[in-house]
Amino acid sequence: LVDNAVEALESTGTVLVKAYLQQNSFVVAVSDNGKGIPAEKIPLLGRPGATFGKRGGTGFGLFSARFVAEQAGGRLSIDSE
Repeated sequence: LVDNAVEALESTGTVLVKAYLQQNSFVVAVSDNGKGIPAEKIPLLGRPGATFGKRGGTGFGLFSARFVAEQAGGRLSIDSE
């Protein structure tokens, strides 16, 4: 997720990683101030082969992050502004 956030930055920017407890759940939030993702693309991300805006992107990074989160009883959510 951090790698994806860094790659979303065009030349400079900020990637922020937060980890905290929220209602008995451990949350890891990764955010960046990159160019963003169109709303219609977000539901596709995390599926095999789904990628957006990265030259040579395979979609494997978000897919594997989602898979690992779900195997651990968690979930992956993606938001963009």
